Amino acid sequence: MTDMDKGTFIGVGVGPGDSEYLTLKALKIIRENRIIAVPSGPDRLSASYRIAAKAIPELDEDVKNNRKQLLFLPMPMKRDKDELAIRHNENAESVVEYLEAGENVVFLTLGDPNIYSTFSYLRDIVREMGYKIHTVAGVMSISAAAARLNLSLADWGESVRILPEGQMNTFDFGDDVTYVLMKPRGSLKFLRDSVKSFGKSAYAVTNCGMDNEKVYYSIDEIPENLGYFTIIFVK
Repeated sequence: MTDMDKGTFIGVGVGPGDSEYLTLKALKIIRENRIIAVPSGPDRLSASYRIAAKAIPELDEDVKNNRKQLLFLPMPMKRDKDELAIRHNENAESVVEYLEAGENVVFLTLGDPNIYSTFSYLRDIVREMGYKIHTVAGVMSISAAAARLNLSLADWGESVRILPEGQMNTFDFGDDVTYVLMKPRGSLKFLRDSVKSFGKSAYAVTNCGMDNEKVYYSIDEIPENLGYFTIIFVK
């Protein structure tokens, strides 16, 4: 088989939670391809698949009747880099088996595939192995959360700083920057004191676009125990 006959590894962003954020491009790619990779095991379908299935009513039926096949690629939420590297390589090998057979593999990921996405780990490995890559942009959780708050992230040359797994007790938020804390960790008291001392405002959205979405319009509304899918904005 020549390189032209091999499949392409396609990362598709399904948005942050609301199935209506799925793009027309994403719908087309999912419908046109048979192998759908999801970052979960067979015992629990990933949030990204559930979002896609809500937007594509026939998807569950296609899987049930073997018109489409789910490729389960478990992604452990751990910090051990060696263990993660082993799992990422194992998942990449699973993807490559289908690419070698001439099948495209569509990997569904929350938000956008290019920002803190599980797809990016596999994309780099598969690309280094010599296979074609295609990425379909999705609506970022940051954009969706800001829209939910009717909040402008940047105006007139303002800068935006994104903090992955944002350490709330690391930054003093004193400069003229909009901070975006994704999956925030640390002391909410430190954040609250810092925001108030510098005269800033803070907003938050948890589970944006999902059924259990929560929206907070001030630092005093934000609770201590925040869910994993939380975004805090400090302006």
